[in-house]
Amino acid sequence: MLSDLLTLSVRMTELFSRAAFLAPSPNGPSASNEDPIPLRRTLYLYKLSTITIIRQRLSESSSIRDPSIFRGIVTLADCEFMADSPREGRLHLKACLEIAHARGGLATLSDLELELMCTTEFVIAALSGELPCKPVSEMEVAVHSRIPKDRSTALTAQTGFAKLECFHQGQASEIEKGLDTLLAATNGIHRSVPARSKPPDCDNLALYGLFAGFQLFTAAPRVSYTNGSHIPDSEIDISEALRLAGMLVIAATCLKNTPKQHLYDLLVRKMTRVLLDHMHISTSLLRSTTSALLWTYFVGAYITSRSPKQNFFLQGVTQLAGWISLEDWRGVRAQLKTFPYIDQEFDGPFEEVWNSAAFSAASPP
Repeated sequence: MLSDLLTLSVRMTELFSRAAFLAPSPNGPSASNEDPIPLRRTLYLYKLSTITIIRQRLSESSSIRDPSIFRGIVTLADCEFMADSPREGRLHLKACLEIAHARGGLATLSDLELELMCTTEFVIAALSGELPCKPVSEMEVAVHSRIPKDRSTALTAQTGFAKLECFHQGQASEIEKGLDTLLAATNGIHRSVPARSKPPDCDNLALYGLFAGFQLFTAAPRVSYTNGSHIPDSEIDISEALRLAGMLVIAATCLKNTPKQHLYDLLVRKMTRVLLDHMHISTSLLRSTTSALLWTYFVGAYITSRSPKQNFFLQGVTQLAGWISLEDWRGVRAQLKTFPYIDQEFDGPFEEVWNSAAFSAASPP
């Protein structure tokens, strides 16, 4: 039973936010005759109640270390993400950052507090297209403090992305750093799960994956992805598609209990625009780059499963696999595993993507 008034108010705010997220839009194709206004009014009242209680408690200097206050503010930010209101979410996250600094920095947060804040920072930044509220350098120190030294050394080893010609210079090299971190995190998860039981540091590896997302945010191009607009090759190249695929992998694997379909839709739309602007890619590409693009199309097909949008990615899978003479799932899987790939997450769905692509290619037009 929840006896603390703030904890109860936060929990109810979160529950009604999820209900509002799942409720069909009044103007959508699945809209019902039920009036969504009472639901949203109740949500508003619980938000107001939560904010009021937090303000009252923050008036006491000793409350700065109260975990219920910190978690309450993070939850409010997460609720704004579900409401597709990233600007309001950033205001709550800035308040969290102020509390963390008043305590002595991000490294002083508990494991749960740091994970909650980093998760919400990721979704708000991904939705808004803006940089995270907290500096990446400060985030790096906090994350590495949660990983054993022997594990941290192994995770920072250079990976295969440096071989790709699209990462030779400029902003793309920053994308490479983020993807290297993500690949190291997924490889670390493989080494941590030899048995069915989950090791105690596996969550910290997921935190390391979120840190990869922060690195990818800093490398984001500052251009518009509006529908129908052309993105010049001089501004965005193939590396941007890889960056977006990396963010989708993080969203799929590190945000287990977060409603995120609107984030998926946004990232897929951006990635599709980039890939469409590079349909002129020829078979003269190096095999390593073709393999990287194949991974990108697999990620897109995985995220858009059971959606008409998947057809675009299935066609890309078929074409790219043909360019590097991959004819069976075993060979395809070996190529995919050189990029961020978690066996227990992707093996079944990705094999299904491969089978669907092969079936589509064999079907008469």
